[in-house]
Amino acid sequence: MKWLVAGIFLAVFSIMIHVAILSNAVAQHADEQLHYTLESATHAAVLMVVPSSVSDGDITYDQTKANDIFRQIVATNLALNPTTLAPLPNSPYQSPLVIDSEAFIDYSDVSSFPYVYKNPTYGIDVTLHGPAVVYVVQIPIPRAFNASLAYPIRWTVIQAYPYAAP
Repeated sequence: MKWLVAGIFLAVFSIMIHVAILSNAVAQHADEQLHYTLESATHAAVLMVVPSSVSDGDITYDQTKANDIFRQIVATNLALNPTTLAPLPNSPYQSPLVIDSEAFIDYSDVSSFPYVYKNPTYGIDVTLHGPAVVYVVQIPIPRAFNASLAYPIRWTVIQAYPYAAP
């Protein structure tokens, strides 16, 4: 009888370990997907500049276009609604992505670079050597099973405009 109980205990323990490993693998995949999506979306947003500002050398962002392209790329890659950033039926995410903060640091706000950008609310203190875009977003990372709690992750992404400063 003791061997039967021990066997059942080991079987249950083994299943629990496999469930935990699977759940962590799903969360890690979602985390990596979110990382690459945010990097791509922020890179696209940083390229949305006012064309005349490029020829002047004083980069200014078209914030409406930048925000639109950011939302479009995030929505496409994570299967979210582009307007509300709420998950679509085929999305692994159960909660909407929340943009906690966005900042466009360019020559319309700053007269010269390097510039120290600070946002104490999100613990950001960075020296920017040129125009940049900063996004702080939050979304709960999905787990393999609904019994596992989805924990929210806050990402801060900073992307500088790709040019050589004079």
